[in-house]
Amino acid sequence: MEESQMYINRVLNLISQFVFGDKSVEYVIDKQEKRLKDIQLPINNKLLCLEWDILLLLKNMIHQKEIINIFWNKNAANIPSA
Repeated sequence: MEESQMYINRVLNLISQFVFGDKSVEYVIDKQEKRLKDIQLPINNKLLCLEWDILLLLKNMIHQKEIINIFWNKNAANIPSA
């Protein structure tokens, strides 16, 4: 398999796991992040840099989703029943 295709497949798999609510996506993101840190990202490898950026974006989105869920659940508990 071509190297660029490997990067694309990894990123698409992570995005699809996130979109479809796969609970293991956080573990996979952490594992991929560790792998990328071990590689010592070369600045000239644009695909690795793109993969890194997408990993960070997904981690941020997961964190934001958790905050929204906490806020939603807290406010839902305060809504009086009809």
